[in-house]
Amino acid sequence: MASNAYVVEPAKTGRSSCKNKPCGKTIDKGALRIGKKTASFFAEGEMQVEWFHAECMFDALTRAKKTTKRIESTDDLEGFDLLDDGEQAQIRKFIAGEFHVTAKKPKGAGSPAKKKEPKEPKEPKAPKEPKPPKVAKPSKTAPGAKFKTTAWLESEDGERKFPLTEGEPRSLGRGDETDI
Repeated sequence: MASNAYVVEPAKTGRSSCKNKPCGKTIDKGALRIGKKTASFFAEGEMQVEWFHAECMFDALTRAKKTTKRIESTDDLEGFDLLDDGEQAQIRKFIAGEFHVTAKKPKGAGSPAKKKEPKEPKEPKAPKEPKPPKVAKPSKTAPGAKFKTTAWLESEDGERKFPLTEGEPRSLGRGDETDI
């Protein structure tokens, strides 16, 4: 069997979360929890603890591999002697199988999702008005710069043109003259 060690204690803070996959909820401060000690992935020779609600630990062990060490007696639980009498009695009942542990359903499990009713067809939208042509804004030149940025106008067909007054011919640098 695997060499897992188990520790039991009341939760010192409310920050740990239950590692039982169907549960995954936060373990409240003072709630009885059982930790499974395993070799740490982060530090060689160190141990890490995965915390479970007491009832969730026994639920998880019902689904564990056959090679996983089980909690068969109170001797398997480090810190059992430090618990108060009520907590010790609760753990003994879990070990004896007197408590029926029911797995908590994960989110979304259980009843099937309701079928959505088909939506009524929407009325067609009115066509949008065409947007005015885009005009590039002239950029600011740095102080002392020896160049000037010219803004271009863009016609409806996407062709760029210099900003000229109507009817003024101007060469676009291709050897042709164009009226804007």
